[in-house]
Amino acid sequence: METAINEVLVELDDRRRVYLSKVGRSTDRRYLVRTQPDGTMIFTPATVIPTHVLRLMERPDILAAIRHADEHPEELVRRIIPDAPDGPDVDWENPD
Repeated sequence: METAINEVLVELDDRRRVYLSKVGRSTDRRYLVRTQPDGTMIFTPATVIPTHVLRLMERPDILAAIRHADEHPEELVRRIIPDAPDGPDVDWENPD
């Protein structure tokens, strides 16, 4: 677990933009930004979840089915997808 806190001074340009290349992880591209009453801005790495996926994640029955499938892979049924772009059967674990 990383505990070091790095402080870097950043300045706004004439259009009030700031460049974050010196801070954060290079893998993070989106952030939720929360502004405190005193002007402090807190950047939290974020992932966008499509609305239709979020709706599924909010359904307990769907989450239970996903958990069950994860816990019991031997019960999964492999289906052939005839028009799949990579051939008739796609290996979802290793698509490349």
